[in-house]
Amino acid sequence: MESDENRPAETSDKVFIIQDSLESTSADVIVRFCAPGLETGYGWFDYVKENAGDELKEALKSIKRISLGSARVTPAFGLKNFKAIVHVIVPPVFAFSENPLEAQLMKMYCKNAIDVAVEAHYSRIVFPAIINNSAIDWVATELMKCFREYAADSVYFDELREIKILCTDDETYAQFYSAASAISKPVKIKQDLDDFEESSVSQLNTTSKSSNSRRRSRRSDPMQPIPDADIEHMKSNGMYLVLSAKLEPTILNLKDENGLKRQYRMTNRSKDGRKLYFRCSRCDTLAKKKSKSDEAENGEDGRSEAIRARLIICNGEVVGEEYPQHHPDCQPWTDEQLLVQQIDRSSRKTVKEGLLQPFEAYQDALSRITSVTNQTEAKVIDVPNFPGWNHGRQKFKKRKHEIEEESEMYEEVTYMETSGEQEQGYEEEQVLASSDPQPTASGDISVTD
Repeated sequence: MESDENRPAETSDKVFIIQDSLESTSADVIVRFCAPGLETGYGWFDYVKENAGDELKEALKSIKRISLGSARVTPAFGLKNFKAIVHVIVPPVFAFSENPLEAQLMKMYCKNAIDVAVEAHYSRIVFPAIINNSAIDWVATELMKCFREYAADSVYFDELREIKILCTDDETYAQFYSAASAISKPVKIKQDLDDFEESSVSQLNTTSKSSNSRRRSRRSDPMQPIPDADIEHMKSNGMYLVLSAKLEPTILNLKDENGLKRQYRMTNRSKDGRKLYFRCSRCDTLAKKKSKSDEAENGEDGRSEAIRARLIICNGEVVGEEYPQHHPDCQPWTDEQLLVQQIDRSSRKTVKEGLLQPFEAYQDALSRITSVTNQTEAKVIDVPNFPGWNHGRQKFKKRKHEIEEESEMYEEVTYMETSGEQEQGYEEEQVLASSDPQPTASGDISVTD
């Protein structure tokens, strides 16, 4: 049995409660809960501040204005046991006794921290047992529920290796142990394999396999579409879902704090369609280029986290930071660019759906762009330089080819089904003919081309 000073308790395949010191713990990411402004915080906030050094202080200057619920990644700098730090902004206390929605907010903030870590390509995360000044027994229960929900619903859970909740004293450990036992199967204290009997090991493996099977089953359930009420609520707040390059409504257009147009790509969403995750498409492209450049120059360990503007929308409203920080080189979109992009994509969609031929769809797009720019209220938009037919015909014909391939596949399946029926009927006729004692009316049957 492991010593009482370091007691890990398994609550799921990847979530563990451990009792240890921060100095003896290691992982890819350490989560740090901060007050707005990042000057103060909770739990091990001061320890991280002192040991990460002045480099962390400089790195935090660019993210000081992030709002409640937002999470940002920085390198760990002087914290040698970790590669990165996820900073999460939380209120001083969650008023759970006055408003039951406070529990949902707390879980949402923690899930956001995991999402940010996974998107930065980290898979081992350490959470503190103390989030803010809220009661530890309430935090323990809600945090364990949070991880259980994340394991069941998030597509990112498969990319994680482990989540640890680090307790630094007996009382806190006991609270989390009790909370985990109350909401899930009895918690097992992990021991060395030598201490297990063979039957116990076999039972543990069986339980793990059945748990993985149930999780895969839950993830295979069909995702629900975004509710119409949420879409209408988003539109009333100036947020519009438009067509992506794959001709699906997964791109979010909205204005930033300066009234400039920004475009966000949907990266994930909950199964019920109520919670949507977005990243700025241009920030994402710039960040990937920077990551490849850093890796080419300094190797994999030299990669640095570039700024990616993120948005979370729940029930049709922005949760957390309404105006996220963008990459310094990320330029906003112009009205002309967005107009041309969506008319072009909607026209290609009509080709893909078999409603128009490629050149007909192009002519329709050209007439629409002319009509829009001739309207009185659109005079502020310069007539865009809409691409010529020779420039866009390959895209249109690509969509036509897609619909033709789908049609051919349908016809092939239909042919196979009908030809199978004909062969079966022919065989039945032959059997009947061979069993008929009467002579046929004609001689040999000849087949002509």
